[in-house]
Amino acid sequence: MSFTYQMFHLAAIPLYEAEQDISTLDSVLPSIATSNGEQYDQLGTDERANPAPTSIQVRGEIVATSLLNKTTQRRTLTALRGIRDQLFRTEDGTSATHWMWARVKQVQLHATTETTLIQPFTLEFKLYSAYWHGQRFGAGRVLDSGYFLDTGYYLDEADSHTLTANALTTLTYTNDGDTDYTAPIVTITNPAGGTSITNIALTAGPDASTTEVTWAYTATLAANQALVIDCGEQTVKKAGVDDYAHFSATSSVIDDWLRIYSGNTTIKITLTGGGSGGNAATVVVAFDEAWQ
Repeated sequence: MSFTYQMFHLAAIPLYEAEQDISTLDSVLPSIATSNGEQYDQLGTDERANPAPTSIQVRGEIVATSLLNKTTQRRTLTALRGIRDQLFRTEDGTSATHWMWARVKQVQLHATTETTLIQPFTLEFKLYSAYWHGQRFGAGRVLDSGYFLDTGYYLDEADSHTLTANALTTLTYTNDGDTDYTAPIVTITNPAGGTSITNIALTAGPDASTTEVTWAYTATLAANQALVIDCGEQTVKKAGVDDYAHFSATSSVIDDWLRIYSGNTTIKITLTGGGSGGNAATVVVAFDEAWQ
């Protein structure tokens, strides 16, 4: 296997005689039938189609030490039917952990005459995320973040970068996954001792010479305020209050507000105003490695 499904809803998936579907997600491929019987590809020249909800099956066997133990393990699996939670997989040879939102559609149990202590099973999952999430970057996690330490999260500090007042700051972010991450969260913070910022401009692309996204935020970000732009939810909040009216995002290349590309992404931020030294504004770009 290239990957092994390990856990769902904090229940370990039995791996004895495992047979697991490790295919990529399905794709959304809209088309229109033409008068000559051919199909017109509505995506045109788009590089990659969007993923579609995908069903997979995970097969294996419960190996019990007693009939009571077999019943206990069986009940653990059947209790998962209908549950929505994170499905975790590990990459063979690296132990890297990836997760995706999924729901158990059905738990199939199969009779066997081999032994009364073995119970073959099939878990059918419906996968809902756009990609498998790998290591998280940008947003820090501490011991009280609300995540279990054995579910693929890493304890780290927020990856914060200082922004130069009245100037351009160029930053490079690396996504080691094999596909683009389309739901980053950008947080620009003006500290308590900072100087008011009256305009924020952002451009981004796969390299320093390519611009695929342009942002503008035209309201004042006062001292001790934070601007949070959630590109997945497409929300803009200043000091916790909606401020979408002062934000614009334009692109002639992609539909997303911002992508962290597989490989490198260059983000350029220009501030009008802002402080310096310990009173300089900062930016945190939170994203996950994204995997097919």
